[in-house]
Amino acid sequence: MFIAKFNLKISERDNFENGCDPFNSNTRIINIEFESSDLSTLLREICKYFNVRIDSVLLNSCDELGRIDVQTYTKTLKGNKCSYDQYADGFKLGNYDLFLNCFIGRVTTLPAPVDLCDRSHFIIK
Repeated sequence: MFIAKFNLKISERDNFENGCDPFNSNTRIINIEFESSDLSTLLREICKYFNVRIDSVLLNSCDELGRIDVQTYTKTLKGNKCSYDQYADGFKLGNYDLFLNCFIGRVTTLPAPVDLCDRSHFIIK
């Protein structure tokens, strides 16, 4: 069983002409979790949830084994799902800023749970 737990979101206001403002970043503790029996399905679920392509997902990010970062653009600070395509034209024209978000998590594996109702697991003497 593969488990991905995202626990940190860092957001920066991004102005198309001037770029991100790292001095006004917002960091929040979050709790977003995914699990799957295989890694490919886990990554597809993460991409679907955040509305991103796989190239927006960084595996072993910052050379940390198991670290996964997902980057999104959102219209509001509270958003999670990437909405860049929806707002790209207005963003490029300078009509409004977007928020560049980095969701930071870790992928781990766990053995599958044991079916305790399956009597074959018990040795009865």
